Amino acid sequence: MQAWCRKKNDLRTFALDKIRSWKLTEQYFLPNRNVSSVKEVQETFGPYIGDEIEEVVIHFAPEVRQYFLRKKWIKDQEYRDLDNAWLEVRFKVRGIEGFKHWLYRWLPYFKIVSPEWLREEVRKELSQALRIVS
Repeated sequence: MQAWCRKKNDLRTFALDKIRSWKLTEQYFLPNRNVSSVKEVQETFGPYIGDEIEEVVIHFAPEVRQYFLRKKWIKDQEYRDLDNAWLEVRFKVRGIEGFKHWLYRWLPYFKIVSPEWLREEVRKELSQALRIVS
């Protein structure tokens, strides 16, 4: 569900199955006409909705390929088998931050093919993480 978050003072996407409690208040709101469409929400990973759609190409190792063949993670994704038993997945994503958080769950079973800037950004973030835990 997409709604205005008073804590963050920003538009957020909420997972209904994660809402622990609710209560009726005296607060009222007017509908916001800038709310993203259902189509835009289907192009995201998590609560991060970006303005632009990015095409991202990832190669996934044979150990995890079954998860991608069984489930559609996002509305616009395409698969291609590679000769080395890896699986190429093309995603059209609106919101790279959410995508990165999702992608990190698949460590170490992926390679970012494109875009190049995303590969470098992830490399830097992982290097920083290694320095912290070392």
